[in-house]
Amino acid sequence: MKVVAVIAQKGGSGKTTLSLNLTIAAELDGKSTAIIDIDPQASSAKCGGL
Repeated sequence: MKVVAVIAQKGGSGKTTLSLNLTIAAELDGKSTAIIDIDPQASSAKCGGL
């Protein structure tokens, strides 16, 4: 299992966008993926259907 963590202290730096795009790319390549969103805004969780 490979783990990729996208971490930055600054808000608005593109962490969610990068994470979702990496997930989509991996899924298109036939990989199984999971996103664990610990941000209180839950932006990744609101983008269902991935």
